Amino acid sequence: MSHRYYCAVDPEKVLTVGEEHPLDEKESHHALHVMRVKPGDPIELFDGCGNEFEATIVATQRKQVTVQITAQHAVSRELSHPLIVAIPIPKADRQKFLVEKLTELGVTRLLFIDTERSSVQCNEKTISKLARLVIESSKQCRRNHLMEISFGGNLPELARSMQSDSYQGYIKRFAHPAMSDPSLPHNPCPSVILIGPEGGLSGEEVDLLQQLDWECLDLGQTILRMETAAVAATVLLRN
Repeated sequence: MSHRYYCAVDPEKVLTVGEEHPLDEKESHHALHVMRVKPGDPIELFDGCGNEFEATIVATQRKQVTVQITAQHAVSRELSHPLIVAIPIPKADRQKFLVEKLTELGVTRLLFIDTERSSVQCNEKTISKLARLVIESSKQCRRNHLMEISFGGNLPELARSMQSDSYQGYIKRFAHPAMSDPSLPHNPCPSVILIGPEGGLSGEEVDLLQQLDWECLDLGQTILRMETAAVAATVLLRN
């Protein structure tokens, strides 16, 4: 299999067959110093928006790789329905696992939220770092759409924002132990799953979600870490 690289799309310029295009600094570094590419090597590109490209290395410099696009394909490996995961950001040593696995499982959007018992604060620097990890994971699992990562606000803000028309047709669930477990739909449908922090959702947060018609999803009798719960819920809802 040829090497696979991410090529960000400039809104002002769509990649076209026959043109030459430089890889960005990070991708050039990986191609030059890890994969040891040389002119004439075939590679595969993806733009994060659903397109996949065949390309050939045409020039290498100390810090720059230039490729020529030879073919374009619209290839989707996405789920048949949008799937959004909302979760407090875990501790640093668990962030990589969460982002890697949700990318591999096809999650559409990852929203970090603040809850009453959140222990880690989210910031733009962390989101930027994890967005790069989405690219690396997408290269490995061959997704051509990038999972979106952003800050979704605190839990009440998120829950109320999802009452808007933009989320009409979505089934909204929150993971919480020892509550009735609704039956899953027979057919995949747009879904949001909210995962609480290590200490669990507060009674007030559970009450608010239920008032706004969120359903509870019971993931079993053992207490799961946040990232484990997110993976378990995603597997249930993606199928």
